[in-house]
Order: sequence, then structure tokens, then C-alpha cells
Amino acid sequence: MKKILILLSLLSSISFATKNDTCYLDTTHKTLSDWVYNTSNSLDLFFAKKDINSLRSTGSYLDLSLDSYLEERKKTNYRLNVKFRLKLPRTQKRLNIVFEDYKKTLSIDKQNSDTVGNSLENNSYILGIQMEKLKSKYMQANFGGGIRFNGISPDTYISIYIGKDFYNFSNWQLEFNNQVRYFAKRGLDNTANISLSKVLNQNIKFSFQNSYHFIKNRNRLNEMSNSFIVEQYVGKNRGFSYLASIYSFSDRDRNFKINYYLAKVTYKRYFYHNFAYYELSPGLIFRREDDFKPNARIVFKIGIFFGKTAHTAYKRFE
Repeated sequence: MKKILILLSLLSSISFATKNDTCYLDTTHKTLSDWVYNTSNSLDLFFAKKDINSLRSTGSYLDLSLDSYLEERKKTNYRLNVKFRLKLPRTQKRLNIVFEDYKKTLSIDKQNSDTVGNSLENNSYILGIQMEKLKSKYMQANFGGGIRFNGISPDTYISIYIGKDFYNFSNWQLEFNNQVRYFAKRGLDNTANISLSKVLNQNIKFSFQNSYHFIKNRNRLNEMSNSFIVEQYVGKNRGFSYLASIYSFSDRDRNFKINYYLAKVTYKRYFYHNFAYYELSPGLIFRREDDFKPNARIVFKIGIFFGKTAHTAYKRFE
């Protein structure tokens, strides 16, 4: 209860701060968004060696967020999330520059840390280049490579991404994608995703998402995540999602077993214009280590989006 009261106080503080520091927030956001755009545009022109106004570097962005995990009988944990994309559409190979934190597992316990500072230090990060080799209405293939940073021990990698969409007569959409990274030190890292989704109406979308992840490393980790998700648009810059998920894994020491069941509701809101947002996700988790007894769990995310692209919580579905 004490953790929940602290969380509610934090939400109130955020709302109060945005009312009193609007000029500062607007100025800072505009400065950083312009920097993202100008950097992308300058690199794009440098590599392309020509100016094509019809292919301006839109779509580049920086998304920063912090997750706080509050769970019964466990210490509060944190995770810093970074996603930085620089799109270079004028170049012949349609290059994208990527910098983001590297999540080495499908589990909800994604290398979380006991303090915000430790999360910044403990995270691994990827800096790479993606090349859009093939892109059509139904299929996309990207090739790339880069470096993974973990302290003072960099690890180079090459990557291949393939994705394809299928549609049928009942307006169901089947999506498949597979991303393979091969690290010089860690070895093979492969993630495959299959999702089946349908837009029920302009405000509600249903999806069944399945992910498989394998990483060689030392323990040959195999893991699966299967989730039912309903996304609901409830108004401008606000939305809900409802999730029921099962996570299982195996490695050299353990056979494939279910590790936890998770049920949660997520409320997402852009509380200041279309760039500052938070998510509140209360739920129940049933872990094998607790004999599948229910534990209450709350995840609070706060983030800020820098870029020219406007975002909403869950846009109306068409």
C-alpha cells in the first residue's frame, strides 16, 4: 500500500509540474526534436550527395522511458528504455541508424535493477545500421550490423530481418517476422514473432501474439511468450490494453516449463501534448517459484518522445 501511495503522489506531481513548467517543457522538447530531425537530415544528405525534397528524413525519433516495477514480496526494480532511430530515405540503400537498449529476454524481468542509476549502468546497448534491401506491400527484408556495448566489452554483430503480412476474407491479419543477430562473442540470437489480429471496430483491436527467442551464449536459452491482447481507444491521447500472457523457457539445466502466468490492464496517456506520456499497469502474476500463487503487481512507465511524428495512445483502428 505504501508503494501505491507513492506512485499516486508521483502521478499528481507530474500533472502539477506540467501545468507550471509548460514553457520549459515546450522549449526543451522543441530543441531536442529539432536536433533529431536536423541530425537525420544532415546525415541523409551527406550519404545521398543530393537533395531530394520529396524524401525528407521524416520518421526519425528518440523515445526515452523509465519503468518502475512494484510487486508483492519483491524489491522495487527499474529499467531505463532507450530507442533512437535516424531514417535516411535519400540514400540508395535506404539506411537507418539505430541506437537502443538491448533486451536479452522475452521475460518481463528484463535485466531490471534496484536503482535507476544501476539500470543505466547494467543495460546493454546496440549501435547499428539497417539497410532496407527489399520493401513491398506485403514483405520487408532488412540487413545490417553494428556493435553491442556492455561495459568495456563491445561485441560486434550482423543482422537479418524478414517480415511478411497475410490477409484473409474475414479481415484477419497474420503477421510474421524473424530477426537474426549473430554476435562475435555471444553467438546466435534469433527472435521469431507470429501474430493474428483483427480490428473489431474503429475503437477496439484484438490480437494473439506469439514469440520465440533463442540465444546460444553459454546456456542455450529457449523461451516462448504467448499473449492475448485487446487494445481500446477511449479518447484523444488515451487508451487501454488488456493482456493475458504465458511465459516459458528452457536451458542446459532445465527442461521447457511454464515460468509464469500474467494478467494485466494498461492505461496509457499522453499527459502533455503528444510527447510526454505515462503508463500504469496493475495486474496479477502467478510465478512457478511461488507455486503459482497470485502476486499483485504494478508497473509504472513515464516517458518522453522527441521527433516530428505525432503519437497518440491507441489511435482509432480502420
